[in-house]
Amino acid sequence: MKTISTFIILLAGALLLAACEQTPNQASEPGIRPMSQNSSSDAHPAIAFKGTVTNKGKTYNTLSVFDSDGTNETAIYTASSTTHLILVPAWSPSGGTIAFQMYDNNNGIYPSIYLRDISVSHGKAVGSNTRTLYSVSAYSTVLRGISWSSVSSTDKIAFITRDSGSYGSNKVQVISTSGGTPTVLYQSNTSEIRYYTSPTYSPDDSKIAFVDHAGPTDAALRPDTIRVINASTGVLLESIAIGSAKGTNTAIEWSRTGTNIIALTPDYGNGSLLYYVTPTTGSTPWTNNVSGTQPTWSPNSSSVVTAGGSGLQKTVYGTSSSSTIATGGFYFPEWKK
Repeated sequence: MKTISTFIILLAGALLLAACEQTPNQASEPGIRPMSQNSSSDAHPAIAFKGTVTNKGKTYNTLSVFDSDGTNETAIYTASSTTHLILVPAWSPSGGTIAFQMYDNNNGIYPSIYLRDISVSHGKAVGSNTRTLYSVSAYSTVLRGISWSSVSSTDKIAFITRDSGSYGSNKVQVISTSGGTPTVLYQSNTSEIRYYTSPTYSPDDSKIAFVDHAGPTDAALRPDTIRVINASTGVLLESIAIGSAKGTNTAIEWSRTGTNIIALTPDYGNGSLLYYVTPTTGSTPWTNNVSGTQPTWSPNSSSVVTAGGSGLQKTVYGTSSSSTIATGGFYFPEWKK
C-alpha cells in the first residue's frame, strides 16, 4: 500500500509540474502576449515614409513604416522638435537600415543624411542606433534626394546637393554607408539655371538616373530631362527628354531587378500623373492617367505606390488598376527592395 501511495503522489506531482510548464512559444515575461512568427498580427515592415505624430497639441515629423497593405503603422524615429523636417527615406538592400534626410533651419541642424536601424521585436517594428552619415556645411546648401544602392556589395548612397541662388551648383555625389568623403560624379554648369533632383540607382548599380530641371528664367515652366550617368565614373550615358513640367517636383525611381523601366510623376499643369519610360535616349514617356507623386516600385516590379492628397495608392504596373492602401498624410513612400 505504501508503494502504491508513493506512486500516486509522484504521478500527481508530475502532472501538476507539466501543467505549470510553458509551451515553447509562450512568453516568459509577464504581460506580454507571445506572437507566432507567422501570425497575421506580426509586423512585416515594407514601406517607409515621412509621417507625423501629435503629442500635447504639437506635431512632430516621424520616420515611419508599415506593411505593404498599410497595416502595423509604426514610427521608428520621431523628431525631437516640431521644426525638424524629415524627408525621403531610402531602404538598405538588406532591409535592416533606413537612410533619411533631416534638417532644421531654426535650430542648427544643417541638411543631413541619417541612418536608422530597423528590426522586428515581439511582432512590432522598432528602430535603433541613429547616426549621422553626412551633413552639408551651411544652410545655403540643400539636399535634393537620396538613393541607397540596389546591391548590398555596392554599399553606397547617392545624393544631390544644390547651392542656393538661381545659378547654384548642383552635384550628384555618392558616399560609402560607413562614412568618409563623398565623391562628386556629375556637376552642373553654373552659367545656366538648373535644379537636379531625385537620384535613383539602376537594379545592378551600374548607373544612376536623376532629374535635370532647367530652362528659361520663368520658374513656372521649365523642361525636364532624365540624365543617366555611369555610377562609377560619372560619364553621361543617356538623356531622356520628358517635356515641360511645373515646379521642380518631378520624382523618379528605377524599377527593381528583372524590369528596366523608370517610373516618374511630372506635373504638366493638370496635376502629377504616373508615367513610365525606358531609360534610353530618345524614349517617350507614357501613362495610363493615374494620379500620384513620389513613385516607388514593389520588390518584384509588378506595381508602383504613389502618394496623393488622400494617402497612398498602389497601381498595377502599366495599367490604370489602382487601390488605396492607406489614407492620411503619408509622404515620400519608399518600398523595401
